[in-house]
Amino acid sequence: MGGDTSRLTEDLENQPSIDSRPLRPQSPEEQEFLSTVTRSSGLSQEEVDVIWRRYQWLQPNERGLISTSVFNQAPFTSDWFLERVARSLPVEEDGQTIRFSSFLSAVKKWKESDVEGKLRAVFGILASGQRIDADIMQEVLLQLRPTENRDVLKQSAESIVNAMAVHTAGEISEEDFIQWLMQIGEETIGPLLSFSVTDGQRRNATNRQTSRPTTD
Repeated sequence: MGGDTSRLTEDLENQPSIDSRPLRPQSPEEQEFLSTVTRSSGLSQEEVDVIWRRYQWLQPNERGLISTSVFNQAPFTSDWFLERVARSLPVEEDGQTIRFSSFLSAVKKWKESDVEGKLRAVFGILASGQRIDADIMQEVLLQLRPTENRDVLKQSAESIVNAMAVHTAGEISEEDFIQWLMQIGEETIGPLLSFSVTDGQRRNATNRQTSRPTTD
């Protein structure tokens, strides 16, 4: 495996977790609604609560729907990958809003997918229905290494694409993408794609406790 492709794996391992910011306490109506969702979703109450909090960060309207226009604001406008993830969420028939049930289903699907299923989802997010070329790979590397020289990133992107592309020179197909990453081994790729709905919540709570100053 080439140096650039090995470093790409290391970059992905070192990405920070999602921040879990505190929100206002849930109302009795919300608690009853989320209890109903928990019973029908197959997720735990804690998982549903965390997904609900993350949905609330996107500022749903009075009908409980989030507008896709929120993706035209920070942090989405400053994070290429995050913006693509957001725009991959299923929208309502109007093409402009997203329902909580759709948001929850997307999170649940990722949580329950096997490694190959998650890799296909990642490819779809990165490629947006196309193949991954050096330009797209350079955007990915820019998100992982924002301070690195653009010329170096361009060379790395070209090297990675050339290493991964099998069926068409200069373009990574979905099968190329899956095949190459599965060759690394599930024991390496699996942890990169592992997902716990509540993991970020617990990690941030732990960080707040360990960073709290002690008193004599």
